[in-house]
Amino acid sequence: MLGYCPEAQSVASVIVRMDFTNVGAPNVRGLCLYSEDLIEKAVQALRMGPDQRRPALLAERLKHLKQRKKMGMKHLKKEITS
Repeated sequence: MLGYCPEAQSVASVIVRMDFTNVGAPNVRGLCLYSEDLIEKAVQALRMGPDQRRPALLAERLKHLKQRKKMGMKHLKKEITS
């Protein structure tokens, strides 16, 4: 999917419009948004799917990963400046 995110996102959007019960399309869209570092939009896209359990878990993992990334960058900057 890497490198093909714009195409994958547009196809996923068309699929969601045609069949809102499709479980995979919001997941693909969310993963593409995540790969573009659009975490909040990725979480929203994952929560739009009809199957709420798996996307909700992925959304929570993405939020946790974002916090960990922020903490890591903070520590890295601290190490570089000291």
